[in-house]
Amino acid sequence: MRFFATLRMTIHSSLLTPNFFKGELMERLTKKSEQNKYLIDNSKIEQVVERLALFENIYEDIVASQSEIHKELEKLRNEGKTKTVKFKELMVKKLTNNNMIIHFEFYGIK
Repeated sequence: MRFFATLRMTIHSSLLTPNFFKGELMERLTKKSEQNKYLIDNSKIEQVVERLALFENIYEDIVASQSEIHKELEKLRNEGKTKTVKFKELMVKKLTNNNMIIHFEFYGIK
């Protein structure tokens, strides 16, 4: 039960909207041209820059978090606490973060 309480706290409240659960996508600010280049509407340039900054922030936060998680896992290993709920939660977070990093890098974001 503690795991799900922790999970609920880590989910950003803006994700908990009816649209998120319906599988609706975010508003795209770019369009792909016939030459496989991405174009933006000049009237939305500020929105595009803001969205890009958010993605960059997310990526940097996830990568930085991995370092902190690694340190905490090592500490717990050294204390012989590998069977604790905290250790298991950190392992799940580490694997989830790693999966997200792989997805970002697959699309060229790194």
